[in-house]
Order: sequence, then C-alpha cells, then structure tokens
Amino acid sequence: MSEVDRINAMMEEGKITQQEADRLIAVLEEIDATEQQVRGIEAAAERATQAEPAAESNRGSWPEHTPWVTISMLAGDLDVRVDDSLEEPMVKAEGGEVDIQRDGSDYRVSQFSSKGGDWMERLIGGFRRGALKVRLPPGFGLGLNVKAGDVTVRGVPYLRGNLLAGDLDAGELEGVDLTMQAGDLDLDLRPTQGSHRVGVSVGDVKVRLLQGSDTNVTGRVSIGEIDAQGVDVQSERHGLGATMEATLGSGQADLDLKLSTGQLTLELHDE
Repeated sequence: MSEVDRINAMMEEGKITQQEADRLIAVLEEIDATEQQVRGIEAAAERATQAEPAAESNRGSWPEHTPWVTISMLAGDLDVRVDDSLEEPMVKAEGGEVDIQRDGSDYRVSQFSSKGGDWMERLIGGFRRGALKVRLPPGFGLGLNVKAGDVTVRGVPYLRGNLLAGDLDAGELEGVDLTMQAGDLDLDLRPTQGSHRVGVSVGDVKVRLLQGSDTNVTGRVSIGEIDAQGVDVQSERHGLGATMEATLGSGQADLDLKLSTGQLTLELHDE
C-alpha cells in the first residue's frame, strides 16, 4: 500500500479528517515533485559544466565539545533563537507536543514522536502540530533535518544539516555545513578558522560576511550568476555559470559555496 493509499484509508476510518488528508497528500506530492525537479536540474547543471562529480564535502568547524540540538521536521515553519536566560532548550509546537530526547549534552527534537503507533500515525501527529518555536541557551549548535518549511535562525553560532524545500534565513553564524535542495538562502557569517560549506541545488544564495571574517572563499554557480558587493573577488564565466575566489584577512578559514542553479551573492557587511 502506498503512502497516499494509507492516508486515504486513515481518513475513511475516521482517524484524520478529509482536510488533513488533502493537506498531507499535497505535502507528500510537493516533496516528491521537488526531489524529481532537483535531480533534473542537477543533471542539467552537470551536463552544462561538464564537471566532475563533487568530492566529499568538508565538515563545518566548531569547538569539539559544542552541545547540539538536532531538529527533525516533515512540514511546517521553524523559528530558532537564543535566549540568554535559559539553561536548557525550550520547544513549543503549535497544536501539540513534540518528542524531545536528551543524549548527554545533546538534544534531539522530532516533530512526530518516535514512540507509539506506526510510522504513518506518527507522521500524521507531527503534521498536525505544524510550526515549531525553539529557544536555546547560548553556545548551542543547531542541526536541521527538515523536509519542507521556512526556517529562521537568530543568535545560534553553528549550523549544520539539510533542508529539502523552503527558505532559510540565519544570522550571526560562526560555522556552517549546510545542504539545501530548493529554496532561497540568506546567511550572515563570520568564519575565522576551519572549513565551512554551503551547497544549494535550486534557489538564490546571499552570504554576508561579517566584520572580523578571516577566510578564503571559493564559489561556483553551474547555471546562473555571481554578484560580489564590497568584496574584492576574482571571478570567471564558465559557459552558463561562473566561479569566484576571494580572501578576507589572512584567510585562516575556508568557505566553499556551491549553487547548481540561481544567483550567488557575496557581500561584506559593514557593521
């Protein structure tokens, strides 16, 4: 039985409403369509640039004992901010509770519980809850495993993980290792050491380097444009795409920006 058939069966049994079934089927179809679209665009970008397959990505850099909160969501908006008054993370879900598991100093937050019921029932429970608001103590890193939704991050120093479909807006980062499939990305970043990576398949990417950044930047767009504002870059066109290189400070950190289709904008933020 397919996922759509199971949703219809649960609706007929009265476990979910017709409106909930329609919404959930629409989300699953959107996710599937996005995955197919991204695969097609990435294949087209690869043919256009005749590039070699990408090497294994670098990991982002952060202190060894950084505590992490990792958030898993199917659909819904996510708002994450730092609250200096907290000693442990606080999570609020619209319309219900979420599953929070602690492992030492780390936390895992799931939109649907890992306990009780089968996979589809847990999925329905998470879908009903919708948006999440998360407040973190200072110093925590944020991990993302989000299928669909818009994400806002403020005050968190380190960000890693993936977003399938949706926009992401993050400020005041010090470290990043992020993959997005379809959506726009807006980052404020201050890399000073280690290796950092951003990879986006489809969308526009804007990275503002904050004062104090000390990094070598390499950027590549397979199909699209590169725009640099306030940063001295060396850029070249390559068929339908472009590459760039820039150094801020003495280049103690490495920042790798890759975009398959869209516009990549690099700015120096004058605070």
